[in-house]
Amino acid sequence: MSTNLHVMGNRIRTARQFRKLTAEQLSEQLGIATESLRHIENGTRRPSYALLDNISDCLLYTSPSP
Repeated sequence: MSTNLHVMGNRIRTARQFRKLTAEQLSEQLGIATESLRHIENGTRRPSYALLDNISDCLLYTSPSP
């Protein structure tokens, strides 16, 4: 697979871990199998644009309002 998929997968994994979510928790929020998320994070599967949008929504960090 492409190096870009590996980079994207690593960024997703890093963001998930930063948010202190397990792969199981994130996959449940996304409505996909944990194994599918692991393939995405390992760079062996390309997510659809819709799924990528859902992943970014789940992992998006917004700072609290003052």
